[in-house]
Amino acid sequence: MQINTDVQDNSSYNPVSQISPDISQKKPAPKPSKNPISSQRNRMIPTLFPLKTSIQTGFRDQPSAHDFRFSISDDAVSFGPLSPTDFIARNITLELAGDPSYLYTVTGYENHELTDQYGDFIPNTRCDSEECNESTAGPWVNTLTFGLGYRCENIKGNDCNTGFNDKTFFKPFGFGNNNNGAIILSGILNTTKTVQILYQVNVSGTQHQGIYQNSITYVALPKY
Repeated sequence: MQINTDVQDNSSYNPVSQISPDISQKKPAPKPSKNPISSQRNRMIPTLFPLKTSIQTGFRDQPSAHDFRFSISDDAVSFGPLSPTDFIARNITLELAGDPSYLYTVTGYENHELTDQYGDFIPNTRCDSEECNESTAGPWVNTLTFGLGYRCENIKGNDCNTGFNDKTFFKPFGFGNNNNGAIILSGILNTTKTVQILYQVNVSGTQHQGIYQNSITYVALPKY
């Protein structure tokens, strides 16, 4: 399983966004024509000059002390050989840091289910209740419930989605970057935040042998 990361900037949350034109190089206006018809026509046709602009962002009275930083411990996860009805777990660590004024969210999605070269796949878990999804966690302890799922566990801070408060609760990943419900963690960067992402997989006895792969992408979005 390949792990990707992406950091995006959401400028719509910027409280100050000011564009100041510099017209110091503006050319003098043309002299009025003696011909009244020509003069009227000239007033109807605007003369355009190139402008220099400067853009100011952030808080005027609170300059950013640190850049937004997002790191991941591993860019690949291997579950090794899988045994039917036997939970296999692996984990990675996510870390975020930045200015104390930053809010942020981290979302995650997959390109497809764990799939082999022949098109066989390991489905995403639906949890024991058959009702969990990318936005709602559910309990997953039954070894006869198959699939791939994940949970978020706080190491430093308390920013994991509250749906993971119960240590038996998991979610499946959603497909593609339109997965708006997959907020894994969010908060304010008043200190460095560290979480563990625990992946869990379980297969049935009828699962075909093979090498199954997919790609998981995490997107960190700061809000200024």
